[in-house]
Amino acid sequence: MPEIGEEFFLDLSTDQCPLFVYENGKSAFLVASIIEGIIEKDDFPAVLVARHTTVQDAFVVIANGKWDGVNHHGGGNNRAIGHYIESKPLKCILLPDPGYVDEFCLEPEKLLPVSEVVFRDDDISYFVARQSWYTNYRPIPGYPETGWQEGS
Repeated sequence: MPEIGEEFFLDLSTDQCPLFVYENGKSAFLVASIIEGIIEKDDFPAVLVARHTTVQDAFVVIANGKWDGVNHHGGGNNRAIGHYIESKPLKCILLPDPGYVDEFCLEPEKLLPVSEVVFRDDDISYFVARQSWYTNYRPIPGYPETGWQEGS
């Protein structure tokens, strides 16, 4: 098991994927962009995780956490889902015990395995808006409005 604050890679290629997320209904466009980055071997920031409170040897993607007097803003559901779909290891950082992290993300009834996330029907404009805030999203093939160009 990793140590607190340690960066590690979580194997998402197994049938018993030990990762839970706190959001369902993710944007297919955002995840497609993440997958493009995985294919191109982008170096993604580590996803903040905590140990699951009721499932042994499992982890939970968290939204926010604080340790060593520093607030850490996580997220990472999209990265987790993209890495799961591509069966690639996910770079993570383990946060301290649940008392140190956003309690919303650790309530077992609000969590679901990464394998059970569904995609919502969303408009490409949502992705384009996110792409303008976070410039690291890759263009999506077949969607020129995301910056994709034929032959690139």
